[in-house]
Amino acid sequence: MTNKGLYTNVSIQKTGYVEVMPGQQIRYDFGGIGNNSTTSLTSFYWRDTLPGQAVRLDKIVTGTYNVPGNYKVVYKTNLSGGTWRTLADNLSTQQNYVLDASRAALGLASNEYVTEFMVSFGVVPANFRQVEAPQVYATVYAWLTGGSQFVNQADVGGVYNGQWIMATSRWVTRSTNPRSPCPAPAIDSNNPSSGGPPNLGGPSISWRCYKSDFEKKEHQNPAPGPGCGRPVRGPGLRVLLRRQRGGRCGADLDRRRRTN
Repeated sequence: MTNKGLYTNVSIQKTGYVEVMPGQQIRYDFGGIGNNSTTSLTSFYWRDTLPGQAVRLDKIVTGTYNVPGNYKVVYKTNLSGGTWRTLADNLSTQQNYVLDASRAALGLASNEYVTEFMVSFGVVPANFRQVEAPQVYATVYAWLTGGSQFVNQADVGGVYNGQWIMATSRWVTRSTNPRSPCPAPAIDSNNPSSGGPPNLGGPSISWRCYKSDFEKKEHQNPAPGPGCGRPVRGPGLRVLLRRQRGGRCGADLDRRRRTN
């Protein structure tokens, strides 16, 4: 006889950074972890599979859960084969822990890294779910090339009547090259190409900062009149011509940031 009131479902959602730079520490956030079933599940867990070719694990923030109980955190490395190693055991679902999962803390070899970790609860009742959100911190390898993508996958599951009930969430991150800062214009009123104010009657130069290039675009502007005061734009600066003794125009720097 079929129990029409029975419903089995689990859930997990993972979010993270869309773009990162090599060497940057990143954070993944987990939401909606829970047993949405109308019945209890055995062997309940949630797991994070790390992109080992792109990041190394730093620490795990376990989060808290709405039902009192205990759980453990285990992990695998690229050298452990199919063996789970224990990171922490007998943790309380009512307390939020920060677990150091760095290579030094775990005593890993120089060529060893964590490939996945699992938070294992055993039996959980219906409507078991997270309260405070778990988080994972990792560092992007410095040698990662710009434009490459890596995927972090999380899954959750439990067993009912001998069958696994599972859900998966993935997050894709792209690596970008660090942007080159726009150099500030050198103030030389006798040399327009250096970034200073233009010679009277000569061309002016304006700048715009693109992704990684400092591009200069020349355009003709009327020569400043006797009153000066015409702004000359530069990256992050506004250069104002002022009248000096003898009628020459010098330069004042207004260091307020420009907003584009």
